[in-house]
Amino acid sequence: MKKLVIVGRYPFQDRKLEGMVQRIANIDTQIADHPRIYLDLYALKNLRDTHSQIGNTQIYTASFLHFWNILKILQNADKIYVHSIYFYALILIPLIFTNRRIPIILDVHGTVPEEIENTGNRILAYLMKLVEKAAFARISLAICVTKKMEYFYRKKYITTRAEFMYLPIFTTQVCQQANQDEVNAIRSSLNIPEDAIVFIYAGGLQAWQQVAKMIHATKRLMNYENHYFIFLTAETKSLSEKFQNTSGVIPKNVIITHAKPENLRNYYALANFGFILRHDHILNKVANPTKMVEYLYFGIYPVVLTADIGDFLEMGYEYISLDKLNRTSTPPKKSEINHRISLKLLEDTNSQNIAKLLSTVIS
Repeated sequence: MKKLVIVGRYPFQDRKLEGMVQRIANIDTQIADHPRIYLDLYALKNLRDTHSQIGNTQIYTASFLHFWNILKILQNADKIYVHSIYFYALILIPLIFTNRRIPIILDVHGTVPEEIENTGNRILAYLMKLVEKAAFARISLAICVTKKMEYFYRKKYITTRAEFMYLPIFTTQVCQQANQDEVNAIRSSLNIPEDAIVFIYAGGLQAWQQVAKMIHATKRLMNYENHYFIFLTAETKSLSEKFQNTSGVIPKNVIITHAKPENLRNYYALANFGFILRHDHILNKVANPTKMVEYLYFGIYPVVLTADIGDFLEMGYEYISLDKLNRTSTPPKKSEINHRISLKLLEDTNSQNIAKLLSTVIS
């Protein structure tokens, strides 16, 4: 396979906590033996473009301003793999001038126009609807992270000629057996008893993560004996300020810190419950959140606003609704059902041979 162009964030080590980048990293691992060019694009952020090389991979970091260089790379591609409609928007105009016979694969990731519309930005949502419509008029293959997402886009774009593939997210960077010695060391350093009931959250503080609701739930439960709360985020200062504004002094059983990607598993091994608060909206109904997959792998019970997230409800996952979250006297055993569901996602992921797919010309 030669001249494979991937449009998306190159999975540098310091990016791997981001959900989209974890997906990109998983795909990249499967095609590690093949030479490829990454178009690591931004709208206007990089006024100066850069070239770098890691092994057999070229990385071109640029912005929309570097139109002619982007066009040249796309024109010389045998195949183009685009991670998300966001990145498709950045190459939409250059694609107009490229050979329409070049196969384009779109890893859909999520329902971008609906996601933006949900934030209230109607103008940008409308523009992304146009980008998405243009994409499904041209792409050869749409890769969907849930079966619900595949159904949603088949129904939305009935006339598309694109083929569809179901390929769930499985975060191999995190979903590995924890190191018990390191787990014990973390437990000791955080002064968490063996019989503690531990709640965890790992991720950013974006509005759709419902941080305020997590803080209020923590405030309601933090005074109960043996309840501990671990918040893992790169935005520790901001979260600490939010917590103090709501609850005053942060008690010792509320731990706000950060963790390297390779150490997340050891924190998850401590936890019984994990916050993943998403609204009842189509963008969540078809999603496959990396956080959810990680929680399930470690037998954690997700704490949810709505249980209808991705394919998980149909798969029978065990969860607890936020409005039913009360004092727990004893920590529940790890959920074997949730762990088995995560292994089924791994099986589904491994059943698709991306390297073989990309080695075949898709017409």
